Amino acid sequence: MDKVCYEQMWPREVVVARQAKPLAYLPLGTLEWHGPHNVLGLDAIKAHALCERAARVGGGLVMPPLWWGEHREIQLMEVNRGHGERIRDAMQLPRV
Repeated sequence: MDKVCYEQMWPREVVVARQAKPLAYLPLGTLEWHGPHNVLGLDAIKAHALCERAARVGGGLVMPPLWWGEHREIQLMEVNRGHGERIRDAMQLPRV
């Protein structure tokens, strides 16, 4: 099977893939700071790539990634202790 990404498939291709292997991968990743050198959605991008590799080896369909986010102004600072000022400045967040 050439295609494994659900959003890129025609309905008939989804049916064939589902009949061959009734399995779906659901990549999930947080939207968070990874430094100024990486995109905020890096986790879901990596998860999607891993799911795609698994589907190509073992069959199944890869669903579009789910981007998980929470209250950014609080969580960004808690997860990245010691980097708060730099993150706040780069993201132009208000001082709280």
